[in-house]
This record gives sequence, structure tokens and C-alpha cells, in this order.
Amino acid sequence: MKAWKRRDWMKTAALGAGAAGLASTGLHAVESGNSFAADFGADWKLKTANAIEMAEAMPAGKYDFKPTPEMYSFGELMVHLAGSNYFFAAGAAGEKPPAEGKFQGEHTKENVVAFMRKAFEYAAGMVETIGDDRAGEVIPVFGSLKATRRKTCEFMLDHVTHHLGYSVPYLRMAGVTKIPAYRFTGGDRSPM
Repeated sequence: MKAWKRRDWMKTAALGAGAAGLASTGLHAVESGNSFAADFGADWKLKTANAIEMAEAMPAGKYDFKPTPEMYSFGELMVHLAGSNYFFAAGAAGEKPPAEGKFQGEHTKENVVAFMRKAFEYAAGMVETIGDDRAGEVIPVFGSLKATRRKTCEFMLDHVTHHLGYSVPYLRMAGVTKIPAYRFTGGDRSPM
């Protein structure tokens, strides 16, 4: 039997990560008949659950925790993660973000989680207004950049995932030992 080299382990890990990525984004297309709103809605429902569970995992007294002075506090990170949903979803739908998309008040757990719930619900509603017929339309994003409405929504999913990844070290460094397990496509929890 051949001895595994570091390169073999890296290839296997990369293939596994790719398969996990496909599972988390591609299986809904088969299940829903390739409807943009249905595909996105299924993924967004899981993303919403993941984000809220991460926010709920941090103790209320640690919402001002910062790993370093230059970084967002945990509460600020969660507000950024959710608040951007207003920007991306409104833009993808061809509208301006509503005033409620700007967080007001203290970064307490109660305020932040309530803001997150509204932001994720708003984004889901905006995406429903796009529909399959408009999903492929090219729109301006970030001024001079252009993307389809679908890609703008996909970027919103990626943005949330990116900042959820940041939240794990915050939780660990704040002493949280029970980190919510990430849900994949079918709602099953990650075995990791």
C-alpha cells in the first residue's frame, strides 16, 4: 500500500471541500427545478438559521468583545454581517435600502439579534420580488462593477458565510465552548 504524502492529503482535503461546497449550493437546484427564488430561498433559510445561532451563542455580556482593539466588537460584526443584507438585497431587486437598514442603538445581544432577524427577513422578501425572469439581468454593483441580480444575491450569501467564519474565533476567544454546528443543504448539521 502506498504511503500518503502531504500533497495527497491536500488534494483529498480540497476535493472534500469542493464536494461540501457543491452540496451546500447545488443540491437545491435539482430539488427545486432550478427556480432562482426557490434555490436561493432554501439556501437563505439555512444561512439565516446559522447566523442567528452564532449570534445567540455569544453571551450577552460579551457582545462588546474584540479580539484586538482594531477589530469590530462581536456585536458590530453581527450588525455588519446582517446590515449588508439590506444593501445587497435592495440593490439586487433594483431598490434603495430602507432607513431601517441602518442599525440604531446599543450593540446589545437583544438589539443585535432583533436587527439580524429583520435584515434576513427583508433580504428573503426582496429576493422573492426578483423572480426567474429578472435573475439574469445585469445591474451595477458597487458603482462601476456589473453583475447579474442572481450573482449579487449569491455574493450576499458568500458575504454572510465569510463573516460567520470570522465569528467562530470570536466565540472561542470569548470562552464559548459550545459553537453551533453549521447546517448544510438538507438542514443536517456538519459532522465536523
